[in-house]
Amino acid sequence: MEKIKKLFFENEMSYKKVIILAIISGVVTGLIMICPFLTRTSIGNIGVCFEMWILLAMYIILNCKKPLEAAIKTFVFFLISQPLVYLVQVPFYETTWEIFSFYKRWFIITLLTLPGGFIAFYTKKGNILSLLIYSVANFLLMFMEFPAHFNSFISNPPYQLLACLFIIAISIMFTLLLFKDKKIMIASLALTVLFAIGGFIYENYSSNDIYASVDTTLDVSLPIEVVEAPAEIEISIDGNNVIAYAHGYGEYPITLADGDGNLIQMQVIIAKDQMSIVPID
Repeated sequence: MEKIKKLFFENEMSYKKVIILAIISGVVTGLIMICPFLTRTSIGNIGVCFEMWILLAMYIILNCKKPLEAAIKTFVFFLISQPLVYLVQVPFYETTWEIFSFYKRWFIITLLTLPGGFIAFYTKKGNILSLLIYSVANFLLMFMEFPAHFNSFISNPPYQLLACLFIIAISIMFTLLLFKDKKIMIASLALTVLFAIGGFIYENYSSNDIYASVDTTLDVSLPIEVVEAPAEIEISIDGNNVIAYAHGYGEYPITLADGDGNLIQMQVIIAKDQMSIVPID
């Protein structure tokens, strides 16, 4: 733990280091996103989920000496890294520059890092106010991300197992790094558990009341028939469009057959606010 404390509190984060870290993070993430075999894996999460970016943001913030410095350097990091994620993917994306339509969400997050980095700097104090500030990041980890990843792991192991372990690890790590007072530490761990429980309730009950659907066009011989599909989803065929209806998050493999008898393996992926059907090579 002492080595980890030195890593997060005793590294001087010059602007040169921030820029280099941003370039490496953006390019590596972009390269990960163009690898089909990493889609919806724990590694592929870096392009769409918060956990790794929270870790990197906290690394920068905790190694700053003043709140304004933390705010500006965190902002610079996201301002460089996030466009690079999409820029790397442009040559490999079917509609090239249209991929930047997905950047809107991360641009808003980038703007929020200015006040966010300033406020998050005060987690270094290790007091009750620090606990309240850290709870925002902990909420994003344990309420917003962990339950969805865990549901994906349960429905289709071992997918998202590393993501689940990673989120638990960094949540506990930050609690141990930031708080020396045992009462505050226990309170932080208790909030971690409560956020996870609340996230599971939200994921598994509120989502079950809502059906979602998505169409995907297949370039195959007609007609298409459903050979096998889990009971949790309903599959219908409209021409060469495969339509999946489901409630509850998870990843569900389905098998289709085209007019020539060729089997088509696909994966129905239902995550927070999105649903997709992707071929399995």
